[in-house]
Amino acid sequence: MKKLILLSLALLGGLLLLNNVTKAASGTLNLEITAGTWYCVYATDLDLWQTWFSYSTRNREGTFNTTDASEHRYCVDEEGLASRSVTIQTTDLLNMTTANSAHTVPATDVSVANTQATVTAWDCTAQTVANVLWTNYIDSATTLFGKTSAAWEICKIETASDVDLRVELAASQAIWVYSGTLTISIPSF
Repeated sequence: MKKLILLSLALLGGLLLLNNVTKAASGTLNLEITAGTWYCVYATDLDLWQTWFSYSTRNREGTFNTTDASEHRYCVDEEGLASRSVTIQTTDLLNMTTANSAHTVPATDVSVANTQATVTAWDCTAQTVANVLWTNYIDSATTLFGKTSAAWEICKIETASDVDLRVELAASQAIWVYSGTLTISIPSF
């Protein structure tokens, strides 16, 4: 009889264990991360003010601040765009009084200097561009900084210090006011 009771309890325990088997179901987990923005802080205007007439060659140099009075230029990419760059270029500087092409300061006499930009937030690969020693003339588009990494990388790339321009003046450069067009090309989105 004892064997029968033990056998009955063992069968009952086995049935209870079979009823407690874990069951699994599968489903989906969805998450959408929406794009932020892409924007750049940059400057376009530089006034080198006045200088005296000279029989010798000389240079005029200046730093131009951004519209928010910052010395640094930067781009924030929260959309994860692929390779992009910021470039600078100038036209010839024309004497606004004489309008004589002989009185022009050629674009090949305007150069840029800036330190290498770096990634200051998040993670991507910055273009390693440094325009130094006044050797980078901006008669054609010259890169200040940019992003070289693949799409979907989010980051902020910033110049470490000022961006300066130098205008080289010929000996006996005609007097009066000179003006040209400074073009900053930024990424579009």
